[in-house]
Amino acid sequence: MKKRIISFLILTVFLASFSSAIVINEFTTDPQTDRNGDNKTTGSDEWFELYNPDSNPVNLSGWTLNLTDGTNVTVHLEGIIQPNKYFTILNPTGDQKDDGQITLYNSEGVLVDSVAHGTWNDGNITDNAPDGNADSFSDECLARIPNGQDTGIDKNDFIKTECTYNAENGVTPQNQQDLNVTITGTVAFQVLPRNLEFGFVQPGSQNNPATNGPIIFNITGSTADAQVEITEVFGFPFNQGLKIDGQPATGSFWIINYTSPIQIAFPTLDIPEDAQPGHNQGIITYTVTGLPPQ
Repeated sequence: MKKRIISFLILTVFLASFSSAIVINEFTTDPQTDRNGDNKTTGSDEWFELYNPDSNPVNLSGWTLNLTDGTNVTVHLEGIIQPNKYFTILNPTGDQKDDGQITLYNSEGVLVDSVAHGTWNDGNITDNAPDGNADSFSDECLARIPNGQDTGIDKNDFIKTECTYNAENGVTPQNQQDLNVTITGTVAFQVLPRNLEFGFVQPGSQNNPATNGPIIFNITGSTADAQVEITEVFGFPFNQGLKIDGQPATGSFWIINYTSPIQIAFPTLDIPEDAQPGHNQGIITYTVTGLPPQ
């Protein structure tokens, strides 16, 4: 009888452990996207995603997610996470810094998963995931790639990448697909001095803009439309006088239909009198985004 009881207890413990294979799958500590719909991007747009790689649902009632970065915040969880599904916590209490640690405990207080990121000292800083600092949408999140991978070494499991909110990591959401946009054509003009009756000036003015070859946008392998916008123009005199179809270049945008993927734009440049002769080239920064699903 005693042997049977011991065997039953061992089996029970094994099953409980097996059913708690939840991982901290993806998170952001430096949001670049307005997730909570308040028309601004702040710490309130932070979010943390759990993933259940198991074949059984897991009840998260009584579980806690602890955010540690010099201050400690405990998030109490409720709900069911289904097999191969995600559970996302948006805007928890407090802001998680770019260097910190996230720990997940089950209802019995047993550690289920832990991720240290940046320079946070969890006893072994050498295996930490990258810090959470982000420069753009492309590195906004820290995510397990491949999805759900857990080798036990954070730096091998997590990379900085574009967010896939409440979805599989490494797979571009439908409304953000087809941002593989090839932009060709340089913004360069040959400025030649010429003599006019009122003095030595450069060609090009509000009434006589210099012209250049077209800028060509081309979407490849597309299944959804995209928007391309010129967000910044660098280099004198381009930052002052570059125009697209007669309008200031900065702010110009195109909706490119994936079924007609090539869009051509013709730039002109209003050259001020103090522009030096020679081959002048400016730099354009493009922002490419997907369109919201209909």
